[in-house]
Amino acid sequence: GVPGVKPDNMKIELENDGRVLHMSGGRKAKTDTSYEEYKFEKRFTLGKDLDTSKITAHMSDGVLVLTAPKKEKLPPAKQEIAIVQGEAPALMNVEEGKKK
Repeated sequence: GVPGVKPDNMKIELENDGRVLHMSGGRKAKTDTSYEEYKFEKRFTLGKDLDTSKITAHMSDGVLVLTAPKKEKLPPAKQEIAIVQGEAPALMNVEEGKKK
């Protein structure tokens, strides 16, 4: 829970290739004589089986709920690669450049 913190005052980012969720934010609270600032910062390591590109965040009554679906387990795809006779053009260009 993040009581009193509005979504505008929070930031949620993915770090380390989507493996780490970084949450930060804060709020200012007015007391009789001054303002008190409350800041927070948390990092969570996410499971490798989560599809971090589809994370959603919802906030309701000071409770932040993050949802990340599990990655679909697809069978390993087999892809046939065509074999072309002759030298690869990219390699030939590199070799020609070196000779000059």
